[in-house]
Amino acid sequence: DFTVPSRFSVFFARSMSVQLVCTQQSPGDIIELNEQPEKHYNFQLISAEACLRDHIAAASEGSSGSLSAGSILLIVFFVGVLLYFVVGFLFMSSVREAQGTDRIPNKELWTSLPFLIKDGALFVISPCRSSGSKSSDYQNI
Repeated sequence: DFTVPSRFSVFFARSMSVQLVCTQQSPGDIIELNEQPEKHYNFQLISAEACLRDHIAAASEGSSGSLSAGSILLIVFFVGVLLYFVVGFLFMSSVREAQGTDRIPNKELWTSLPFLIKDGALFVISPCRSSGSKSSDYQNI
């Protein structure tokens, strides 16, 4: 058997100790051992789930060590963004001979992007907002 003692307390009013006991024979039992000093409770959890070594071994067998598709896509995306800025910066500096912040590729896009995002968000949520009146800028037919 493998035991792991732990101690929890809530607002210092009560506390409890939980002893995890690793066993393969028991389906999972929680046993209240006793209340030693007042407001301190002792519990014992007997279960196969308390066997940390088995869970760690199962987790290491299940992972092949390779990256998932999402991880690969994120890496490709961030490498692409980095290349975009580095190559764009070098192009603007050497070919166009730009100086200062003009070396940022598509500077106008990047400076207006926050405002474009704000406009898009307002456009999406504007039908959800009701002003309470049914008046409109359009004339009724």
